[in-house]
Amino acid sequence: MAALPTPRQRALAALRDTAVAAGVRITFRKPPVLPPRMQRLTDLDLVCYSVALAPKNSRLLKRGLFVRSALGWESRDYDTAVPEALAKLPIDAEIVAIGWDDISVFWREQGDVEQVIAALKSLHPDPHLR
Repeated sequence: MAALPTPRQRALAALRDTAVAAGVRITFRKPPVLPPRMQRLTDLDLVCYSVALAPKNSRLLKRGLFVRSALGWESRDYDTAVPEALAKLPIDAEIVAIGWDDISVFWREQGDVEQVIAALKSLHPDPHLR
């Protein structure tokens, strides 16, 4: 009996299978370092769901780091607007990073994975990924 997965483990496996089937990469890496003025909602561990950026697509995006705080989504850079797609993320999504190599959502895997997938795809500049 001890070798059988728990209901939570089965739910996580199904959630991750859905994400992988949609072309999302799942990694267990530390989120980016946040400026001292930005505070996450929780201190819980986060899992990274990301989509890769080809070099030609990377040039089309403005890099950004966004954090869900008690006030809502905030941008690391004062002059960067928060993308509308972030408003549709589940409440347990706490960090979104748009970098040179990928677009990442760091979350606790407790909400709707379809919302995370939709946000990643809407932020991606490649129309074939959408």
